[in-house]
Formats: sequence, structure tokens, C-alpha cells
Amino acid sequence: MIIPILELYKIIELEKSKFETKNLNGNFFIDLFRNQPSDPELHEYYTLPALFVNYTNTGQGKDKPRLIQMTLHLVLDDDQDCNNVAPNKVLGMNRFVYVGLLQEILEGKKLGTSSPLKFVSEAMIDNPVADYHVLVFEFESHARDLIETPVFEFGEFETLDFRGKLKQKKEAD
Repeated sequence: MIIPILELYKIIELEKSKFETKNLNGNFFIDLFRNQPSDPELHEYYTLPALFVNYTNTGQGKDKPRLIQMTLHLVLDDDQDCNNVAPNKVLGMNRFVYVGLLQEILEGKKLGTSSPLKFVSEAMIDNPVADYHVLVFEFESHARDLIETPVFEFGEFETLDFRGKLKQKKEAD
């Protein structure tokens, strides 16, 4: 899964302007899913918006491509409420813009030599620490293409804005 995940990073980075044209933050924190949205301690180490990648890899026989189901866990700012009386409900609805843009950006794209991504489903996850969305995509790739040696590009990183919102909220309560 080395190449597909690195290619996912690249696609999201190249398309971040689509979020920015909608006045949304296109600088995603992307990592492998390790239950971050459910663990209050892990909630403090990543910036928002965040995408956590989980996958299943199903064999279809020797020398046939693997069927890979990739799940993206999209975590956004929970301070924005969507209820009908919330003064910031329009900002709260931006979660659906993020979901739609991710579908639009990713569906049909190839992750390296994979087949094009096919959108499968999207769902909201109600969680005590952070509510989030999951988007599921499928693609096929041969096993050898999942582990080929990546070519790395070097550059500068932008300063990350780490904020301990969860701890600040807890202290304020």
C-alpha cells in the first residue's frame, strides 16, 4: 500500500485549491487510521481537517489484481453546529462540502498503477470525542505495485498549526 497512499497524499495536495475556492481549509493532515477520532489523547496531535486512511486488501487469485477497499475517515472542526437554530449552521454544513469535494476529486483517479478509484459509500460516524465522516472507495492493484519502491521528492514543510482544542474545551467546562 506504499504507492497508493503516497499517491493519495499527492492528489489531495494538488487539489487543495478546490477547497480554498469554497473558503475551506485545503491543508489536510493525512495519516494511517489508528482510531485517532475516538481517542482523546490522539485527538491533540493532528490538525484539522484530517484524513485517516484504513483499507482492506482482498485477493482474487494468483497473478490477478487485489481488490482494495480504502476507507477515509474525515475529521473536521466540531465547533460548527448544523442544527436549525444554530447561528453558525451554514458553517456547520461545510462538512458536506468537504465530503462532496473529496468524492469529486478522488473518484476516477488512479493511485499509481491502480485501476481508477470507484466511490462506494459515505456515512457519518457519531463519536463521543469527534464526529466524523467515512468515505469508502474501491480500486484494484497488483500486489507488486502496492510495494514498489517509491521515488521521494524533497521540499519544505509549512508550519503546522497544532491546537489543543479538546483540552481547551475541557478546561473551559
